[in-house]
Amino acid sequence: MHTISLSTLPSQTSHAGQQGHPPTIILQPNGDLLQDNGQHFQRALQEAIELAAETVIVDLLWVKHADAAAILALVKGIETAIAQGKQLSCQGMAPAIRADLETEWEHQRAIRFGSWQNLFKAELEEFLGAPNRA
Repeated sequence: MHTISLSTLPSQTSHAGQQGHPPTIILQPNGDLLQDNGQHFQRALQEAIELAAETVIVDLLWVKHADAAAILALVKGIETAIAQGKQLSCQGMAPAIRADLETEWEHQRAIRFGSWQNLFKAELEEFLGAPNRA
């Protein structure tokens, strides 16, 4: 069985609940996140990002497995939160989910911005590695 619950945290500062939105929303999926329930998870994540004034916490403590579609939904959620000036934090991840998320994040970053290896020219690396000649 797969369920997703949304919780809110009370405002910690006077400006946190801007326009009636809670400052923090906690999204707690329960069960495996797979392609057949991934769209439901992605909609819940997008809704949480839209509703939170500052932060969305995705508590993955009760998720033991997430397939590629769920991992991609998390990455897209992170990108959406960043674009809206909000924070998205994934907590309680199983080691395999964390590894998959980090791998997909790096893959998406490389698609958008290219490899880190392409950012530096060989001349700069040679300069940095050359002994100081005075």
